[in-house]
Amino acid sequence: MILTSKGYKRARARGVLALLIALGTLSSCATFDDYEPVSAFDRDASFAIYTASVARMKYVGSPPCPENYLCLDAVFELTAQPIERIAGNPSIGRETFQVIQHTGFSDGITLLIHARRDEEGDWAMVDYTPLNLEACLNVESAKEATTLDKADSDWHAIEDPGNKEVCISRYFRSAPS
Repeated sequence: MILTSKGYKRARARGVLALLIALGTLSSCATFDDYEPVSAFDRDASFAIYTASVARMKYVGSPPCPENYLCLDAVFELTAQPIERIAGNPSIGRETFQVIQHTGFSDGITLLIHARRDEEGDWAMVDYTPLNLEACLNVESAKEATTLDKADSDWHAIEDPGNKEVCISRYFRSAPS
């Protein structure tokens, strides 16, 4: 649809009128004075979401593997030192969790962790993932960027020709204490 100058002015006037009506309706519902901020933290909460530094990753053993299966999982004790509390119970401290994964994390890798208190009041890990910094460049940068994979570096490059880009990423590491 092509709007003429006259049609554009009429459409714009209707839009302004609709906006004024909507604002009048909204302003009668609530004001900023009615808003009370809610804290993401609660000392009585039975959960915690936070970032933590891997303080120690100790190999404990391997879970049972059925006959004729190839099993790559291992059991580790992961000791996590909180860096920043995001939500839930802010009193969570340094905790050690048992995790099953293929290989251990390097000390200092930063994780995002969700933990809950069990019936006995101990913290149990629900989920975790390493925090990863990633940025992408045009695919023309791929040749130079992929030299990172041969270097002694925490950074690595992944070329994605389909999207015509190369993405460079690394895991966050906490500052040495």
